[in-house]
Order: sequence, then structure tokens, then C-alpha cells
Amino acid sequence: MIRTVGTETQVIRVRLSDNSDGDLSTKIAIREGDLIVVPPTMLARVGYAVQMLGASAAGSIASGTRSF
Repeated sequence: MIRTVGTETQVIRVRLSDNSDGDLSTKIAIREGDLIVVPPTMLARVGYAVQMLGASAAGSIASGTRSF
């Protein structure tokens, strides 16, 4: 989570597994303006790469060029 207050920006690492045991001391309240970043899984990263390859190939076909 990225939180900016005034001119200070802080990165707060949150592990969802730490919050699943019901211990309220590990809970962090989300405030207006907080940015929640959820990193992609390995499977999602592979999917992104495949999409980029497909988009690159489609662009080559449309422009009449090929690159191997």
C-alpha cells in the first residue's frame, strides 16, 4: 500500500496471510487516497508475456513486416 500524507510518501507492506488469524493489531485501515498495489502471480506474468507477443505479431502482420 502506498500512502501519501502531505509531502511524505510511505510504502506499507501488507501480507494478507498475517490478517487472516483475526488479530486486530495487524489490521491497517485504508484511508482515502491510499494506493493498493497487488503484484501479479507468476501465471499472470506469463499471460502478460503471451499477450505482448501476440500484439507484436499482430502489428507485424498488419504492417506487412515480419521479425523473427
